[in-house]
Amino acid sequence: MPAGSPSAGGRIGRLVAVGGRPGGKGGIRRSGNRPPRGPTPARTGLHRIGASDMTLPARPPTYRRTSAGPAGGRAPRRSRRWRGFTLIELLVVVAILSVLMGILLPSLNRAKALSRETVCRTNLRSIYLAQSAYVYENRRFQPLNNDQDDGAWQYNYLIYDGRDFDQNFGPLISDPSLLHDVRLLYCPFQKALSHRLNTPLNPWPTAPSLDTRAAYARRYRLTGKDLTRYQNTVGMFADLIHLPSVVKAAHRTGVNAVYSDGHAAWVPDPGIFTNNDLGTPFDPLDNPIIKEIWEAIDKGQ
Repeated sequence: MPAGSPSAGGRIGRLVAVGGRPGGKGGIRRSGNRPPRGPTPARTGLHRIGASDMTLPARPPTYRRTSAGPAGGRAPRRSRRWRGFTLIELLVVVAILSVLMGILLPSLNRAKALSRETVCRTNLRSIYLAQSAYVYENRRFQPLNNDQDDGAWQYNYLIYDGRDFDQNFGPLISDPSLLHDVRLLYCPFQKALSHRLNTPLNPWPTAPSLDTRAAYARRYRLTGKDLTRYQNTVGMFADLIHLPSVVKAAHRTGVNAVYSDGHAAWVPDPGIFTNNDLGTPFDPLDNPIIKEIWEAIDKGQ
């Protein structure tokens, strides 16, 4: 029915725009009903009739995304499942690692060999410095070499079977003030230790003895004439071993040597260091094979 008719009973009423009066305040007045008590909203520009019977639009509902479980509750969070490697992927990874190892291993082996050579040369130079200190304190005399036997290859070693050290290198080895560590007398990477039942130089009856042929070798019967002839470039000590398999255990391609002027150097194998057989004693003292080896060291510095 039309708004404002008598049958309306003032339930709905009319909305009348009310402006501000001169010198007064604008507001809302209700037509046909008693004015409401309380403060009047200011400047709304509307006059509402029957507001108690009017319903305002409801606030739109807010939806929340939830996942219901089997019993209507919140569903448990699903765990992330990792996918495993396939056989093809695993083979590809193994192939890549094999290629990388093939590239890196030669470099690592070479670096390891260089470190071994450096440690070995350091030991040889320490022996040379100990001998130089002995010469300085003994009026320039070399350590006494009290050898009176044949020229067996055993006499080239500073230590052999724990026998009398004075026979090979004089009192230098037994003097702790000059040579404080016996480990300087052999290459730390040499693996020539073994057990021997007998040796030509062993004065005792046949019995097991510790073979220490891993010790460094010295220049056999070195004289002042040799030092003058080679102009201080003659080899004094080297990590010479007479057995080919033993030499390869420490340095595969050559030997280290220290010379009369004090410098140490790496000497490549010319084919004589590891291709000789000195297993039997020789007479006279100048063993031709040993002499040839030392001359090769003199030329290979």
